[in-house]
Amino acid sequence: MNTALNNWIEVNQNCKLTFINEANALYEKWNGFAHGESLRKAWAETFERYKSFGADRIVLDTSESKPLTIEDTNWYFKKVHPKYHKVGLKGVAIIESANPISRLSIKNAYSLIKDSPLKIDFFSNHQEAIKWIKTI
Repeated sequence: MNTALNNWIEVNQNCKLTFINEANALYEKWNGFAHGESLRKAWAETFERYKSFGADRIVLDTSESKPLTIEDTNWYFKKVHPKYHKVGLKGVAIIESANPISRLSIKNAYSLIKDSPLKIDFFSNHQEAIKWIKTI
């Protein structure tokens, strides 16, 4: 069965969100080159929305995003990611970018937490990602 993705919340020009009830997951759709202060503000709002929905999983759609900077990646895993652990994040399904550099950027970023108990997997489309995230 296809999960409808609707009722989008616009965070900024690079990010919009929706909630998938049947998966208890926040769906994050990223596009373009997000960086610096605007990216960090979007991450902060995304985390607040995650908590307000009571989600415990994330579908991270990077299919249309550009690579992250090293500075932003390090900042995220130092400042933001630990907050998700504190509130019980179970897993992240990542929809990969068609851009090979972006794809490598995201994989390298998540390799920083490879020893984490967090379940992470990579997918080529949202149907596969949502199907998997429902199983954890």
